[in-house]
Amino acid sequence: PEGNGSGAAWLKPFDAIVHVTPPFYGHHPGPERWLQRCYAAAFRVAFSGDSSTVAALPLIGAGGRGFPIDLAVEIAAVACAGLL
Repeated sequence: PEGNGSGAAWLKPFDAIVHVTPPFYGHHPGPERWLQRCYAAAFRVAFSGDSSTVAALPLIGAGGRGFPIDLAVEIAAVACAGLL
């Protein structure tokens, strides 16, 4: 059914699937910097073609890697804003 996340938008083909391995939060010095680098690398690969690339990206690092959600969101937002 439409409107609950299972609508037609999820059926669109994406131009790329890019996997990155984020750092574990609290296991290495400067994990924020490493997470920023993950976003930069993912964007560099995903958008290396033409400007009409369609990409979806999850919130990197906030799951099993232990980043606090508010910090992961801030890093993701800054990374995305850098594309504009």
